[in-house]
Amino acid sequence: MDKEGMEKDVLRMDLSGHQKSKWRVRIKASLVRALRRAADQIAETKINPNTGETVASEASKLTTKGFEALESQLDRQTIENQLKQAQIQNTYEEKENLRVQRKKTKAETRKLNADSASQELANFEKAIKIIQQFEKQSSKKLTFRIEGKRGQEVIFLPKDVVGYLAERLDENKNTYDGE
Repeated sequence: MDKEGMEKDVLRMDLSGHQKSKWRVRIKASLVRALRRAADQIAETKINPNTGETVASEASKLTTKGFEALESQLDRQTIENQLKQAQIQNTYEEKENLRVQRKKTKAETRKLNADSASQELANFEKAIKIIQQFEKQSSKKLTFRIEGKRGQEVIFLPKDVVGYLAERLDENKNTYDGE
């Protein structure tokens, strides 16, 4: 609405008098009383004659409903915030569990690698014992070589040692402890 349209809907009264002190004391007080009486009359005006509801009672209901709506909105926001907080906590706990599981898996992997390396070393020691035993019994010096990637090493032995090893395994029921 523009300024001219507003001026049509508003009653404007310019009050001034010859003596400003009278305005300040008596006329101002009279005007305030008149405005209060008019506001009271408006508030007591019945909106619905069947129910007896007045402007004041409707205004009271309206403000009550407004406060209730505001409280429900605040409650809803509180619940939403608690839900978000629970989701964040859940995500954090999942991440923490994954971190702990990764740490545990790394430790288990290190242990398996150490056990594997220990087993490889024991296998090489057995192979060397076999070669040494063969050298003692045959009075020959053997040459052998180890090739391959780590964890996939292969020992190349002369044919004499392979045959000797096969005989020893047959004597000890397919087990050999290097003795």
